[in-house]
Amino acid sequence: MGSATAGYLFAIASTFLAGSWQAAVKPSIQRHHLHPGILILQYMLGFAATSWLALLTDLQTPFVFTAWGILSGALFNSSMALNMAVAFPTLGIAVGSAIASSVAVLTALFWSAVVFE
Repeated sequence: MGSATAGYLFAIASTFLAGSWQAAVKPSIQRHHLHPGILILQYMLGFAATSWLALLTDLQTPFVFTAWGILSGALFNSSMALNMAVAFPTLGIAVGSAIASSVAVLTALFWSAVVFE
């Protein structure tokens, strides 16, 4: 499989997965009435566990912590905390996710096109 084809397939799979995680959160909210902080903790534990699995698939790439990487993780965690603690309870999962996703795309475009050219 060519690298471009693989890239498109993985982008589609990523989009499907990114749009599906909210469905896994909804039963926890409805059945258990969990505090948003607990939901965020569960989300981040799952995120960290799968990140380590992804690292194990490529042992050739050096494992390095950088300030930019730590900053991006903190920004991502903060955005998820706001989304799950404020947007979901007030707007609902579908509307909160749609707004967050749309703004994330525009923000990434701004950083890519304007700041990092």
